[in-house]
Amino acid sequence: MASKKKYPPGPSFLAAAKEVSKTACLCLNLQNFVNRYGNICQTPGPFGYYILNDPDYIEYVFKVNPENYVKTDMGYQGLSAILGLNLLTNPDYGSWLSQRKLLQPLFHYHHLAHYAPIIIEKTMALCQRWHQFAKQQQPINLIPEMFTLLSAILADIFFSGDSAEYSEDFLQFIDVGSQYIKKILFLYSWLPTPLNKAFKKSKKHIHQIIADLIEKRRRQPKKNTSADLIATLLTDTTLTDQYLIDEIKTFMVTGAETTSTALSWLWYCLATNPAANDCLQQELTTQLNGALPTTANMENLTYTRMVFEETLRLYPSIWTISRRAVADDRLGDYFVPARKTIVASPFITQRHPDYWDNPAVFNPLNFSEENKKKRLKYTYFPFGLGARACIGSALAIFEAQLIIPIIAQQFEFELLAKEPIGVDPVITLRPVGGIWVRVKSRKM
Repeated sequence: MASKKKYPPGPSFLAAAKEVSKTACLCLNLQNFVNRYGNICQTPGPFGYYILNDPDYIEYVFKVNPENYVKTDMGYQGLSAILGLNLLTNPDYGSWLSQRKLLQPLFHYHHLAHYAPIIIEKTMALCQRWHQFAKQQQPINLIPEMFTLLSAILADIFFSGDSAEYSEDFLQFIDVGSQYIKKILFLYSWLPTPLNKAFKKSKKHIHQIIADLIEKRRRQPKKNTSADLIATLLTDTTLTDQYLIDEIKTFMVTGAETTSTALSWLWYCLATNPAANDCLQQELTTQLNGALPTTANMENLTYTRMVFEETLRLYPSIWTISRRAVADDRLGDYFVPARKTIVASPFITQRHPDYWDNPAVFNPLNFSEENKKKRLKYTYFPFGLGARACIGSALAIFEAQLIIPIIAQQFEFELLAKEPIGVDPVITLRPVGGIWVRVKSRKM
């Protein structure tokens, strides 16, 4: 255990605390504080927390000494209120590890190739609908459109198609749950407010949907079931029905929400950066010439992947990652008391001028092989860090590398917003008001 001596925080550390008290501590404000005051800042008040931006501090908390920094802070209390106890929210390393080992085979790289036909089929179905929207010049909001697509994909991958019809129910649950966390109502769940009632109703509805899926699967002969998420979970007979519901709900909600939000931002970035869009179109013409992408030619679509990685740099779906210190510790010269919450923010670090040239500018070349070699470690972590990094990161990248070429070859996007779209940092980094566009069919 580290010494209990309190190391002096320094003037910039204290100045940041006073400044933070004057305004809301959301991602854009936090970014300004870190840029101004340095790589460790403390917010004031009873729920004050440390914000980390130094790569060495981030590495220490999430990779070097993760046993001392666990998922019991208020952020995870809010997530647990919505998602329950599962692979994402479980603070106990031992039980988490056994569940991670159980589910990891579903995300092995050799497994991903089996998902390609599903991803392509669902994306082509979306494109057929969008061509009709293009003819009618009908505006669309990319957020629900991308969520519906990812829900359909994950329904087939994780649930053998059983939950495909419930994407609107899951999206409504996310919308209500996001407001539930934003207003910190999980600390006052007993209050009979309209939002509390709406959240409880939506949660009960989602739980019933999943319970019915589980029961349906249990009634099926084993030889007729595929090795999907439900089947894999049911192999562990020690898991309770409540745990099964929470785990399945989490994969559906987080898997669809994070990737769909990232792809929505991607189309926004391309619509507002014509030069990058031209480079993408040039690569797709050269490598595909109107054909569908495959796992064989995916590795040649280097700029396509760079566009997705750059989008995640500017708009990481998970914008903060938090932990609570178990015992006293220190980060460099700073004392960290037990029970203090530590926050690292991909949004902040991935936009910091110390680590990125022109950090506010969308530039996919940030992820060229040459530039990746020059980048400091732990300054890019949209999927988290350490042993508890996102289990689905490889799947998300794989989905994007197929979805982006299919849609980009068929459509142009006319952005309807006249001003830059702001961010709404709740569970994920959503765009304020959605991203409304008109799609125009390209000549193939």
